[in-house]
Amino acid sequence: MDVDLLHRILTSPADGTLRPVLPVHFDEYTNMLTIRSKTRPWHIKGQRQAAAVKYLYQQVCNDRWLVEAREILAAAYPDKETGKSTRMQSLFSANGAWKDYIVNPEKGRYGFRLD
Repeated sequence: MDVDLLHRILTSPADGTLRPVLPVHFDEYTNMLTIRSKTRPWHIKGQRQAAAVKYLYQQVCNDRWLVEAREILAAAYPDKETGKSTRMQSLFSANGAWKDYIVNPEKGRYGFRLD
């Protein structure tokens, strides 16, 4: 059973339109990232880490598969100008699992690891 599809059907708008099927899904209520090619979802515990992954997912929904690190970090720290992480590695330093789900194929740009 495709639980992701069932979830999208149950939470779809009243008009019954389904959102496009993407190989990645982020549930902002549980902070759970699901990538179809991964055997298990990633439960993100940090508030700022979840904000970064949520922003990256929103960009994927807009067909932007690679996003500048500065954009992602700005989304993770919307209320701070100083004292924030300046690198993705710093933002996710307490969670080594992030490298299994997020990839850096180009300098300064990040996306989801779909393989």
